[in-house]
Amino acid sequence: MSPVSSATTIKQQYEHTQVQFSMQTLVQRINDLTAYLGAHADGVETVIQDHDKLVRKNERRKQLMKEKDNKIQALQETVTSNLTSYERRHASFLHEKADLTARHSLETAKLQAELAEWKRKSAQLTQEVDKAKNDAELAKTQLDVAVQTLAQWEQYTSHMQPLDRDKMVSRIDEFFDIFNKTIQACFIPDLSADILVKRDVWSNGLKQLGIQICDMPFEIPPLNTKLAKLLRVAAAMHVISSELTTHVFQPCYIPGSTDQSATLQQMMRSRFEAGSKQRQLMRAFWLGSNSKTQEELGRVMHERSLTARDMVVRKLSFMCNDGDGDGDGSSGSGSGSSTGLASRLEEMFTEAAKLWTSMQYSSGDDEVQAVVCGNDSEPSGWKWEYLDYFGQPLDLPNRKLLLFPGFNLVDSGAALYAGNALFTDQKCVVDAESEYRRNAPTPRAERSNRTGSSSGLSPTIRRLSLSFGSPSTSTSTSSPQELKSKSSEVNDAIVRTK
Repeated sequence: MSPVSSATTIKQQYEHTQVQFSMQTLVQRINDLTAYLGAHADGVETVIQDHDKLVRKNERRKQLMKEKDNKIQALQETVTSNLTSYERRHASFLHEKADLTARHSLETAKLQAELAEWKRKSAQLTQEVDKAKNDAELAKTQLDVAVQTLAQWEQYTSHMQPLDRDKMVSRIDEFFDIFNKTIQACFIPDLSADILVKRDVWSNGLKQLGIQICDMPFEIPPLNTKLAKLLRVAAAMHVISSELTTHVFQPCYIPGSTDQSATLQQMMRSRFEAGSKQRQLMRAFWLGSNSKTQEELGRVMHERSLTARDMVVRKLSFMCNDGDGDGDGSSGSGSGSSTGLASRLEEMFTEAAKLWTSMQYSSGDDEVQAVVCGNDSEPSGWKWEYLDYFGQPLDLPNRKLLLFPGFNLVDSGAALYAGNALFTDQKCVVDAESEYRRNAPTPRAERSNRTGSSSGLSPTIRRLSLSFGSPSTSTSTSSPQELKSKSSEVNDAIVRTK
């Protein structure tokens, strides 16, 4: 046998022996493990469960580690990006620094040049300051003169007082009460037989009076009926109010002349804006310079009121028992009883003068003006009241007759007092027209536009007592406050006179 084959045989035998040994060992170990597992089956199950838990926990840890690695990587990328940005900005800042340094050098040179220019101008300003000081001293001197002038103006305006509207309305109400009672006392009593039989005297008196109530086709009859008395009262109210607005309720800047006062008033209104201090100062100046004191103006106004009273006596004396009875319209002739009428009217006209004087000196901030129906003084949309004892208007007619003037605040355009008017469709007017047509000798053409157009507003009522002879009858009387609250409801219409 060769050595090679011998060696191969030995190797094969060795490998066989080793495999046999390994198989025996493996079988033995399997048997041992089987026996061990049989004896320790529960412990193995526990070990397996623990192993599974550890495996799962290990997986979670691996996942957490992976997430942390991702975060670390993201942070590293962010840091790298920020660092790159910071380096880029730093380079930009360095470039800007270089630019700013260059600009600073240029601006420094420019400022040095400007500083030299400012120094030159400073010297020039010093000279101008010295001149300004001189101008200031001159201005101070002028200011002292202006203060003295202002003090003088204050003297001119010291007599003026702010207008208390409520108080003034109350005073007008008081005057209207005197106005109404005085007229009733003079023209409501029954006329004497001497007056009633003198129809020609009565007719001449009406012609000279030149009034037809509301332009109606009738005249005031010489009768003692309730209607005739109402018409006499209406005519007297209209005539007296007309004379008051013509002679008393007029501008007083130049007391000796109402025409010159009116001209001066128009000049101030056209030159100065409404409500301006200039107009108020000029109004106060003229009231203070031409009417040195309120007492002096009061005397002038009293003289005007006496003139107005005399005019009323001339016009109305024929239709009352105090009249002169000759029908020529002159005052002071005949029996002289017109002096009795003048005496009875004097208190009313005196109160009118006092009222208007008070208005002049109480209009420091606004000018008071009397308002008349159909006159230029009547503002657009003026609302008139009506007196209930003449009857209630069925509509708001386009024609009316002044009974008592209103008062307007010119600067503010506000109504201070509404005033009273007789409307064409009030009962006494309608009844008078019907009675005239019944008694007229010949038929007359139907009057066109009897009531005119209506504005759709309800007229304001003013309730007053009215006595017709003895015994007297009276209606409820409104308080001044109630009258004031009603003073802004009637509007629209124009007067129909003559």
